[in-house]
Amino acid sequence: VNHRLNWVNSVTGIHTQTIECLWKNAKAKYKRMCATNRQLLQSYLLEFLWGKRYGATREVFHEIMTHNRESYPDLPEVGQSHC
Repeated sequence: VNHRLNWVNSVTGIHTQTIECLWKNAKAKYKRMCATNRQLLQSYLLEFLWGKRYGATREVFHEIMTHNRESYPDLPEVGQSHC
């Protein structure tokens, strides 16, 4: 990264250093994990970014399901017929 050119995105206001720090933290997290699969990298990154955005919570599954329900409101509730 050339920090002398556009080190702050004029549209989003995001600094290259912010992106580099996030990438460093994501890599460090998954280096500590055993048996990570390179084919699941996108999934790992999405999980990492979700955690950074919404923070650590004891109710992770509930929070993910709430966000899924908000994103896909037409999905039936659990136990409802899919027809």
